[in-house]
Amino acid sequence: GRLLLVGGDYVLLHSTPEAASRLAAFVLGLQSISLDPKPLPDLDTKADIFPAVVTPDPFVQQLIEQVTPNEIHDLTSGLSGETPVTIGGEPYTITTRYTYSGAPVQKSTQYVGEYLSDLGLSVEAHMWGSETPPNMIGEITGLTNPQDIYIIGAHLDDMPILPPAPGADDNASGSVATMLAAKIFSQYYWGCTLRFALWTGEEQGLLGSAAYAERSRLQKETILGYINLDMIAWNSDNRPVIDLHAWEDMPATVELAQLFSNVITAYEINLDADIIDTYMGSSDHASFWDNGFVSILAIEDMSDFNDYYHTSNDLLQYINLPYYTDFVKASLATFAHMSSCLLPTGTLDGTVSDAGSAEPIPAAALAFTDALGHTFNTLTGSSGYYSASLPAGIYTITASADGYLTETLGGVTVLADMLVTQDFELSLAPDLQLIYMPLSLRGLDR
Repeated sequence: GRLLLVGGDYVLLHSTPEAASRLAAFVLGLQSISLDPKPLPDLDTKADIFPAVVTPDPFVQQLIEQVTPNEIHDLTSGLSGETPVTIGGEPYTITTRYTYSGAPVQKSTQYVGEYLSDLGLSVEAHMWGSETPPNMIGEITGLTNPQDIYIIGAHLDDMPILPPAPGADDNASGSVATMLAAKIFSQYYWGCTLRFALWTGEEQGLLGSAAYAERSRLQKETILGYINLDMIAWNSDNRPVIDLHAWEDMPATVELAQLFSNVITAYEINLDADIIDTYMGSSDHASFWDNGFVSILAIEDMSDFNDYYHTSNDLLQYINLPYYTDFVKASLATFAHMSSCLLPTGTLDGTVSDAGSAEPIPAAALAFTDALGHTFNTLTGSSGYYSASLPAGIYTITASADGYLTETLGGVTVLADMLVTQDFELSLAPDLQLIYMPLSLRGLDR
């Protein structure tokens, strides 16, 4: 590139994404600066949007207890090419996730897209270039306040340019945390919209996230917070320090970093958080800052930096699994507290049986529709029994089965943290008979 400016800890170059890829092998981080105008940071209106005090929540405790070292290890093994993964129903070994690697990175994005889709999330393949791999975004749409959006994410792409490029720490680690967040959060109902983002083009200057954040700004989306996870698995000196990067010019980012630190304390997670509030733009959080959205970067201790950064030795064997597991737990707990939009749920169960014989009806369909028009569905098992976890509220329930008359019951109340039982007895549908009646055509035109 052409050197334009030299600063204390940065240089400004006129370059290209392809040249930036080569440069990425030698520098800590790149950020693309486009020529389109960006908004100035909002100093006032986005303060006090995150809890200042964190009280341990049994639900959040239950949530983070689902994070296990074994699952973290296995997912990281697959993303970093240690073991094959299943993509499109076939085994495939990911040898590199480098943005311009062609088929391998396309397979990587397909893999995480299928993972998110299999969880029941809606998935967008966000194309930010005509010949580049997409960002993959999974979404749980909020049931009561869908316009309020919170994001957790990480960059999927890695280095070096030539395979093998396992990228176990940079950044399979953040990607795995995002995938696990999607898996665990998808089990519950949320009032706000939650997104789980896997970016590409990060190593070339935050290209994928920059395009996405700019689109969100232009579409006037209400993104209230983004947690960016980048390199969260390396810890060589056994001091469990993590760095939380905020920006003093956006006070709400400092509040979000403090929330992350408070969560660690409240849930007694074995990590020590350092909050840094000066601008640091070498990861995808900066794309959101540049477009006026609140974001933080959560990363391993920069003073204990990965010896194998951007090399083919960034392998699973060098990560610190206990530290990595605690980092994932803290990230998910913070995501739950920052959004604070979990909907209280209860359980509705019962049986569906034949009204005449009292025999159970297997595979009967039940549809539960709430006052806002949201419909949830389930089927009875072989014994005619059903059970559904539903947001607390009043429902209209429809029970149906082949050969039976449909029954609808309104005003069924589901209470938070309680079990409500509602049985259904369905009557056989009457036989339909085709009746032929003579029709005289006399006097009618043919």
